[in-house]
Amino acid sequence: MTTAPTDETVPGRSETRWYLGFLVLTVILSFVSFPYTLGVLLTGPFAVWFAVRALYVTRKETQQFGFRLGTWIGLGILASTLLGGFAMLVLYPQYAEYTACTETALTHQAMLQCDRDLEANLLELQGRLEEQLILP
Repeated sequence: MTTAPTDETVPGRSETRWYLGFLVLTVILSFVSFPYTLGVLLTGPFAVWFAVRALYVTRKETQQFGFRLGTWIGLGILASTLLGGFAMLVLYPQYAEYTACTETALTHQAMLQCDRDLEANLLELQGRLEEQLILP
């Protein structure tokens, strides 16, 4: 009679569970409305930590190529999600104004005006940054 594998017999199992849980939570948070999207900055680093731990624990396992490949792909997803979260944090005032505008917009024309206002705000910010970074 064989016994079911336990966390001690399968390397990286508990790390993988935590990693997948935080990965799913991070991806879900990236799709919610604006202020809550910043939650990816809390859950993302935990997912990265557990992914790196799982890769480290399974580094000598030759039978886990698919798992390791999937973990690397998940790390790529986490990197892009965290990058988007940092961008929203840096551009918080612009996105807060855009979110407030879109919540009150009732027509398609009003939504387009919100989009134009966001684009104008971002272009203005870009112009200010270029002026500060270019040496006279």
